Amino acid sequence: MKKKRLACVFDLDGTLNHAEPVPDGYVIGGSGESYLWREVLRKLAILSRMADIIVATARSESTVRDFAAAFEEEDVSVQGWILEHGTVVSSHPEWTEKLMEKAG
Repeated sequence: MKKKRLACVFDLDGTLNHAEPVPDGYVIGGSGESYLWREVLRKLAILSRMADIIVATARSESTVRDFAAAFEEEDVSVQGWILEHGTVVSSHPEWTEKLMEKAG
């Protein structure tokens, strides 16, 4: 029997991402309005070797690209993004389709 892998879901805005500068912060985008704490990214990189990391946000796919690049640069393996208040699940398009069918 295949052993199940632990999954951890983290909220992006206000949890992983901060509006104010943080020590050793990773600045997202050119406007300086979003900061990821590198120490948290380092811990997430370690955790991502043991568990699937999923990031949830109200943002759209286009507005998380810089965040996804930062996670990748810091060796955080993100298995999926839950976007747009949960209406889009990037790693499982079939979930998104099913949700939209029920909503329609």
